[in-house]
Amino acid sequence: LLYLQSGDQHPKVVLVTSAEPNEGKTTVTVNLAHTLAFGGSRVLLVDGDLRKGSLCKMLGLQPSPGLSDLLDDQTMADKVIQTNGVPNVSFIASGKIHRNPGDAFLSTELKDLLTAWRQQYDYVLIDSSPIFAADDAPTLAPKVDGVIFVVRSRFSRARAVSTALE
Repeated sequence: LLYLQSGDQHPKVVLVTSAEPNEGKTTVTVNLAHTLAFGGSRVLLVDGDLRKGSLCKMLGLQPSPGLSDLLDDQTMADKVIQTNGVPNVSFIASGKIHRNPGDAFLSTELKDLLTAWRQQYDYVLIDSSPIFAADDAPTLAPKVDGVIFVVRSRFSRARAVSTALE
């Protein structure tokens, strides 16, 4: 990420996903956030899995309010940011579960949030649901600067990975 550039810009908003559950995308996202933060970058870590978000458990933080709440009411921007003592890392949980979480990613509110976050942070890392679990990652991918696709050694099935990438 540090050296991947288009012109003079590096990818700021990055989606992390995988083909199927348990391939390590959440662990990769957290470790990447900490690595970037330890290097001095301001990082926003977003749990974009509105169905089964688990980042809050991993970080020891509250599950809500979060992204789903913020997409419903942008005046909550200051109330959804959490920290756990790691310098330079801010966190937004997934929030309460909505009936149609995928629809939230089609909203203009998400576009506005991404624009604001690009100005406030050096990196925004969005941990998404796996591709075969929901249509969230393919919906989010065109809105971000890049996608990290996690493949777990001796776990991920080649056919599933290939199909997900297609």
